[in-house]
Amino acid sequence: MQVAEVETDARPVARKTACARTAVAPEISVIIPCRNESNWVLRVLEDLAQQTFDEPFEVLVADGESDDGTWELLQDFQRTAELRYELSLLRNRQHAISNALNLLVEHARGKYIVRVDAHSRIPREYLERIVKTLKSGVCDVAGPRIQFIPASGRTVSRVIAAVCNTRMGNGGTPSRTALKTCVRVDHTVMSCFTRRVWEHVGGYDQALKSNEDFDYDFRAAKAGFRVLSLPNPVYMLVARADLSALIRQRWRYGFWKAHVLRKFPMSLKFRQLLPILVLPAALLLAFCPAYLALAGALYLLLIAASLDRNLLREQGLRPIQWAKVAALSVVVMLIVHFVWSAGVWRGLFHRNSRT
Repeated sequence: MQVAEVETDARPVARKTACARTAVAPEISVIIPCRNESNWVLRVLEDLAQQTFDEPFEVLVADGESDDGTWELLQDFQRTAELRYELSLLRNRQHAISNALNLLVEHARGKYIVRVDAHSRIPREYLERIVKTLKSGVCDVAGPRIQFIPASGRTVSRVIAAVCNTRMGNGGTPSRTALKTCVRVDHTVMSCFTRRVWEHVGGYDQALKSNEDFDYDFRAAKAGFRVLSLPNPVYMLVARADLSALIRQRWRYGFWKAHVLRKFPMSLKFRQLLPILVLPAALLLAFCPAYLALAGALYLLLIAASLDRNLLREQGLRPIQWAKVAALSVVVMLIVHFVWSAGVWRGLFHRNSRT
């Protein structure tokens, strides 16, 4: 094993720890940004080791100076695991995902870049399907269908995942719905792409600490590249484990969405406008109790209609837990909509947040 320091002026300083490399660079590079993912990162690395994909590929992980032992776990895994792929470990001293993604692509050797997040699980045919689509030439950026899975067996974790899998909870983006065919979009979740796209658009916007993926895909689509959401494979994204983590996530998503909207006002979709307006609408209705009660009742009915009872049952919830589930579902949906909306409004009026 060789260890080398990589120093650059424009990018984060990185410590690159790489397994012995083949003389011929692989065409496929899997990139994984992570920070404090000790519970999940080894699972996704093991998923990659089980892929049906028969071509050689490399995996690069950029750790954002984790303080939960993630970096040490990765080093130990690299030393002891028998891997079918080349594994390189990088240090992202800027911590942000946008910095990590650019750092990873800079050090990747492949023509096709497959993004995988550390808090996820992927099926055995994942790489095969994604790479086949990119190589076919039908698109330049491709993303899987997303399904949220619980972070733990706790009821709150299961409810958060279930709510995030509903159309009302995930915003109804194509990649988060049960697609039957490929759909051309401006943004697809967990987008994978050819290196030519990254070079042409100038990489990820490192001023963005979140929503960098939407910004990247939107700029790619605006530049004429074809962005597709695919019905398969299915990417299993680990939902937040508890309500406090969900609140922080939704606030961050809303806050940085505001800055993307400043850059590209025309990127706003009607399905995004509704939750943005939900907070000021609720504040206005507070002065009209009757209308507020009516709106609240309608909101509760929509939540009840959107929840997939079969999904909740599959996750092992007993009938006695349904009262708790119903209350948690309402709380989670309120967080998803109102905290995100508050984050957007805060971001719109926070003029110096990109510095």
